Amino acid sequence: MSRDRPERMTSPNSTRTVMGTIRRAAEILREEGIAALWFKALGETVYRRILLFERLLNFPVTDIPVSPDIEFGLVRSDEFERCAELRPGRCPSQLEDRLARGEHCYVARKSGIVIGIAWVMRRSAWIEYLRCTIDLGPNDYYLYELIVDPHERGERVAPALFAHIYRDLREAGAARAVYAVNLENTAVLRALSHNGERRYALHGYVGVGRLRHHFARACSLRSSQTSSLDPQHDSHYWDAVETAVADREAHYVDDLLATLKRRAYRRMLDRWAASRPHGPVLKTDLFEEANIVDALMPELPGGYDDAIGMDISPVVVGKARTGCTAPDAVYIAADVRRLPFATHSIAMVFSPSTLDHFADPADLGRSLAEFRRVLKPDGVLVLTLDNRHNVFDPLLRMLGRCGRLPYYLGRSYTVGEMRAELTATGFDVTDTTTLVQHPRLMGVAATGITNALGWQWVRIAVRRVFFAAERLENTRLRYVLGCFAAARAVPKKQ
Repeated sequence: MSRDRPERMTSPNSTRTVMGTIRRAAEILREEGIAALWFKALGETVYRRILLFERLLNFPVTDIPVSPDIEFGLVRSDEFERCAELRPGRCPSQLEDRLARGEHCYVARKSGIVIGIAWVMRRSAWIEYLRCTIDLGPNDYYLYELIVDPHERGERVAPALFAHIYRDLREAGAARAVYAVNLENTAVLRALSHNGERRYALHGYVGVGRLRHHFARACSLRSSQTSSLDPQHDSHYWDAVETAVADREAHYVDDLLATLKRRAYRRMLDRWAASRPHGPVLKTDLFEEANIVDALMPELPGGYDDAIGMDISPVVVGKARTGCTAPDAVYIAADVRRLPFATHSIAMVFSPSTLDHFADPADLGRSLAEFRRVLKPDGVLVLTLDNRHNVFDPLLRMLGRCGRLPYYLGRSYTVGEMRAELTATGFDVTDTTTLVQHPRLMGVAATGITNALGWQWVRIAVRRVFFAAERLENTRLRYVLGCFAAARAVPKKQ
């Protein structure tokens, strides 16, 4: 006796779930890259990690300006229902249980309505993502479950609520505030870095179910070549780099590549700096001027009368000053993370591939915040960083880790990541592009081979190819061929 096998049915809901997962995976791959997709997939299966950030509370907390109808304080019993609405899956009784255990709930109210909440517990941190508790110091507080009404995002409610909590904890004698963030949550990582928090530990696990191995390690903010936090150490490092470059018989960059770079920057500045207000123009890096061959100070709009050249290395500053590429400019040694200029005193900041040499990526946000502070309300920022979408950028990073480059390379960025960093710091991005259109290292390899051959006709042919490739800046190929990602930004109107 035979029996018909039942037909396999596919649930419409499961089909929609699969298609949604595929679309989400494609979005992550397109916007964040294959590495982010890989770790997000692992996070849903056998491998999870979180970063612990800290905020030391032994110094005053800066106020974050928000709309006058927004206020902050502890939650009231009549607001439990509203708090539960902001956090799907929570009910008012759960919030009451937390308060009974001694936890605190801070809220942000707009016109009397709760629009943001954050919880605080003392001495320990329950990490729901890892399903484990991390012990903290006796005067440490753990901040978690920060939620802002989606309709109110962009109003700086979260950093202002953090500042209010920090001020309360500081007055209560707290030593440190701690926050845990999933490494794949890039938006929150950027926000915390801009808000002054600092990563200090990595926790995670490998395994499935009860068969898990938990691990933890401290986050080192020092690289093998430089420190992102010690400006004095930074200046010594870059002094040594410049001395080593100067000891070579040949230029650190070929004349042809230097010409390509100067021309690309000149075109960009002609487009983006023509409408800048009158006043000082700050260039944040003098490595080119110290080595003359690819100096960019001569490309600054409006001459040198109001130009300021700045570098963290006194050696670099001295060589740039004596090189006389811009004899009437002012040259100073300073750190982009702590600019020695008054608020709203600079008309334009020109930062050519300066902020991609940090060991701690959070220093990018600190530097952008300083640019925002010193720029006039109608000022202009022209920023370039190493382009992470360049097809040979991974090879460049690998050579850097192997010590085959003349100086330390920090993180590289896509145009989209630049835009996000600038927006998070209080800028409006008005234009973006990429500069110097060829795969990273290909120009160095081609000119090196040409110079070794010594054949003039080959050099002429290579020159023509590279100059013709610059036309690709007007096509979508610029995002995978440009060596530098570039953005023009202006301070947001208050």
